[in-house]
Amino acid sequence: MKVFLDTNIWRYIADTGAFNTLVETASNNGIELVVAPALVHEVRQLRDDTLRKKILNIIASPRLVRLMPEIYLEAEDIKKIMEKYRREWLIPNPDGSECDSLIDNWTKSEGGYWEDVANDISPPVTDESQRGELEHELAQQESKEIRVRINEKKSVLPASLDLKKVYFPLSAENSKPEREFVEYWRAQSLYLFKAEFAIYTSPYREWLDYFIEVSKIESQSDLLAGLWYNEVSINELPREWLRGAFMYLQCFHKITSGTPGDSQLSSHLIDVDVVMSADKNFIRFAKQCRQDAPFSIAQEYLISAGSTGVEEVIQHMRELNL
Repeated sequence: MKVFLDTNIWRYIADTGAFNTLVETASNNGIELVVAPALVHEVRQLRDDTLRKKILNIIASPRLVRLMPEIYLEAEDIKKIMEKYRREWLIPNPDGSECDSLIDNWTKSEGGYWEDVANDISPPVTDESQRGELEHELAQQESKEIRVRINEKKSVLPASLDLKKVYFPLSAENSKPEREFVEYWRAQSLYLFKAEFAIYTSPYREWLDYFIEVSKIESQSDLLAGLWYNEVSINELPREWLRGAFMYLQCFHKITSGTPGDSQLSSHLIDVDVVMSADKNFIRFAKQCRQDAPFSIAQEYLISAGSTGVEEVIQHMRELNL
């Protein structure tokens, strides 16, 4: 059983010095504790040097299961989609050596990304990393702007919401007489990838450029829209559905600096069996997604703050396999 702890819980664990107890409890109960680079990004925003170093050191422990970045996992989903539906966009005999080198940096047991995390060493600045930081800021700004529009229209979240029935109005150039609306996640996801494909320094393109002829996609945007709107199923792009669902739900709640991070973390709800967080909105959104998603995602647990929360996490792990 895989358990994912949100950033706030790792802070409580660092504050209370409970890491060894946590790991031993997990091991004794057949549980793998999972971490992801999105957690690292959030922790690196902390200005308290001592606290930041302490948290980074424990979440980089080799005793934990390390996920690949959510952008890499999404890119792998995109590759499968292109192989199935648009083989004419693939590069013949692709050279994946550069991509393999990147994967090695993320997965090696010694050195590489996670050793730098443990030592609080920031990764080297690249065009892609700078673009990634900008995207985080833009996502936060976009969330705020959507929130303003929601308030202006005095829209409220429906009491009996089903995320599978949330739709987005298509613009005149993208709609057809028989279809003026599309599922929300499809529009949000298509908008993201069209924007990313157009930017050479996109972190998505860092994983996809060797495999896909991006110039062909840009010149055939109508076929890309047709693929996203009409051909791909929810179960083929579950991470896109989750991100779209989280972004939709976030429209009706206060936007914070952690809002884009929550959308990033939502991608991993299909990678684990349980997620625990002290963030009420994150847990509320995860619960709504679990109820409505046409695929299985993690069971959510809301945890108290501080040392009480650490005790709750340990108790939950003792009970999970009962």
